[in-house]
Amino acid sequence: MTATSTNGEAGRGGLPGMFFASVAASAVFLLAPTPAAAQASVPTGARPMTGVELYMMFRDKSWKWHDGAGLMRAEGRLFRAWARDGKTATWAEGRWIVTDSGMLCLKAIWHSKGGAAPDKTCFSHRVLDGVIYQRREPAGDWYVFKHGKPAAEDEFHRLIDEDQYATRDHTGGHRYRTEFRSKQRSSSSRDERRWRCAMNTRIKAISLSCMGLMLSGSVLAASLPRGLPEAASVTTAMPSQKRPVLTADSIDFGAYDPYGDFGEPSQSKIEHLFLPWEDVELSTLALADDYAYARGRTLMITVEPWSWSPEWRVTERELLRSILDGERDAYMAAVCSTVAGLKSPIIIRWGQEMDETDNQFSWSHWSGEEFKAAYRRMVTVCRAHVKDARFMWSPKGNPGLEVYYPGDDVVDLIGLSVFGYQQYDRGTTGRDQTFPERLAPGYERVKGYGKPIMVAELGYEGDASYVADWARSVAARHAEFPQLTAVVYFNDREVYPWPDGYGRPDWRVVREAGN
Repeated sequence: MTATSTNGEAGRGGLPGMFFASVAASAVFLLAPTPAAAQASVPTGARPMTGVELYMMFRDKSWKWHDGAGLMRAEGRLFRAWARDGKTATWAEGRWIVTDSGMLCLKAIWHSKGGAAPDKTCFSHRVLDGVIYQRREPAGDWYVFKHGKPAAEDEFHRLIDEDQYATRDHTGGHRYRTEFRSKQRSSSSRDERRWRCAMNTRIKAISLSCMGLMLSGSVLAASLPRGLPEAASVTTAMPSQKRPVLTADSIDFGAYDPYGDFGEPSQSKIEHLFLPWEDVELSTLALADDYAYARGRTLMITVEPWSWSPEWRVTERELLRSILDGERDAYMAAVCSTVAGLKSPIIIRWGQEMDETDNQFSWSHWSGEEFKAAYRRMVTVCRAHVKDARFMWSPKGNPGLEVYYPGDDVVDLIGLSVFGYQQYDRGTTGRDQTFPERLAPGYERVKGYGKPIMVAELGYEGDASYVADWARSVAARHAEFPQLTAVVYFNDREVYPWPDGYGRPDWRVVREAGN
């Protein structure tokens, strides 16, 4: 199938310009449907898929294609891809975007040994009676992406719940990214901006498609909140030995629940979302609010201060400087102005796990004084717009967390992260560990602040006995934890691989066949 890319250049890969011929030659099969995806007519009555539907279908999935794959991460709406190996290898980093007009767009900088150039590739989607139709824009043929009763040849089956990017060598890509990040670490803010400007100028000279993404219709999700629940989930009532055991004497239980596995009102009291504060469609918070309010739940919003330059995430130093200088006040003001109009009780959790330096968070590399100043500024900005939200300070629970405590006047709740992974327990301690054992060190470090304590992120995975013990324990009242008021389950697969080769545990309480 031959299609035309959104920048007007022809080719199945949709890759721009004669300069980029080496990349196009390497990626000729990218994002083309399988031969089995035969041309189809879209029936009358088929409607464009919504941005939420597209987000739920593609988030955190790798789309496998001929000799390559593209990963669409929910966090930060990152898109990463690769094709081929060796001298013909290509790789890409950019963003993925969905709209209410049924459009999925992949905007990235593609790299090869011959150079680099930007590209934007878009796909339209229609749905009727459970059948999803897809075509490549602007002039591709429609084909059935997913049948109502999924067929083996459906392109949909090439979306898999694995990171098919991180497992590749990407020799050239790793070298380029290492050079870029080395420049970030060693340069001053002024030099960094000058360097990025030079890179952008070079890219613009290669192709005019470096212009901003302009789509007809409203953009629903340049970056949707992560964790919008599936309101009509078929797994809500599915039995599972992994669900926490709740009784009349249990502490409050909540969940980050994108699959809607805790959709019944009695199953949860807290609905958890993750929200990047830039490039996000804040009006979609109303969807989560309606869902939570109908079930009598508190809405807990983890605001992650991800920050972006025109093409790249900025360094932790530049992010900190821009926050303390007030350049980011408008982002927090926008979030909190939107929150002020919601109906549900609100908890705002900003800059979580700042004491965990092994993770991917920019703000976890700040000093204690720097984090406290940034946190206090954001709470002050937010309180000017919303009066009744509660603010959570949420360290991982590590030794030394006390240097990040921002003060009693800006903390209403304290959140901790507690995960039980049997394979990791046995590899690091030689035995299984219980929920109280995993919680106790962090709890002891924060109990002296006199604030209500929650487990803001919770998960467990192991054999049947291990899971059953955690399921019985996590929501029970423990005499040694009198300040523990709630636990909030992370009902999804782990976002980042655990250290030392332990992979990405799957915390989800219900797993559908083939999921």
